[in-house]
Amino acid sequence: FFELSCTLPGSWMSFWALLPVLVWLLLWRGAVSSEWSVEDFPDKPPASKVPVDPNAPPEPPEDEHVVLLTPENFDDWVGRQAYTIVLMAGTMHGTSGCTKCTGVFYKAAKFTQMLDPPVRLATLQDSAGELGRRLAFLTSQKATGASADLSWVVFRNGIPSRYDGPRYKAEEIVRHVKVHSLPPAVRVHSVEEVDALRQRFSAVILGIFREPLNANRAFSVWIELASELREQNWRFAYAASEGVSPLARHFEVRPEVVLVLTRSQGPVASLRVVQERVTADELEEFYDTAVQQGEPGGDPGKEDL
Repeated sequence: FFELSCTLPGSWMSFWALLPVLVWLLLWRGAVSSEWSVEDFPDKPPASKVPVDPNAPPEPPEDEHVVLLTPENFDDWVGRQAYTIVLMAGTMHGTSGCTKCTGVFYKAAKFTQMLDPPVRLATLQDSAGELGRRLAFLTSQKATGASADLSWVVFRNGIPSRYDGPRYKAEEIVRHVKVHSLPPAVRVHSVEEVDALRQRFSAVILGIFREPLNANRAFSVWIELASELREQNWRFAYAASEGVSPLARHFEVRPEVVLVLTRSQGPVASLRVVQERVTADELEEFYDTAVQQGEPGGDPGKEDL
């Protein structure tokens, strides 16, 4: 055998030398494939094994990526959406008013469902009757029970609010949805996280509060106003702790304070928030003034409520 191998070209000698390695790789691959299976990852079951709730209501039909709602399934569906926009249309794709903006709505729906998290848009084809009257205060129609044709309404977990965003360009609608479907504020723990936000937004409204937040009235007013001011190019962030947080020490402030920071400067204004007196109107006025002060030529200011 040795003599025969020596007479063969060098490539054959290399093959015999690598043969044990190839055999070992094949055996190892077989062992791995037989050892690992989808059963070892219960958090990622195959689609066929995903449990289905037999009592769950059927999903409404769709048309061009837009969910078609009826008065019968309306409340259930919007109640399960963290964020959605419903086009209150009298008939399919609208009949009067701006048919163009209805087509743009359908175009935007294709892309909003690709966001992270995905957002599905819907239309209520028959918005007359009791449901139309219930939502009339959010539309351009008077509360007469008539169809609120081509009116857009935002729902967050079933709670309606007026839609004040763009309507005529799909990309602007998608951008609006991307921003407004996010939580109204992000929790931060370090100066680095705050600085990263400052580079992305014209202003960062940083609230520093005491735990527990669910019993903190100042935080409740602050977070509610953060939801209302989403259209501004501001980012609301907050830090909370039972004692003095690292961010409070860094900015040399005590908890229950709101800071306004801009891209070019550190805190341009600070506001002590006394829980028993703080109101949304006072906070919004403070934000507007402080952001203007943070622009070139502005002077930092400090206030107390």
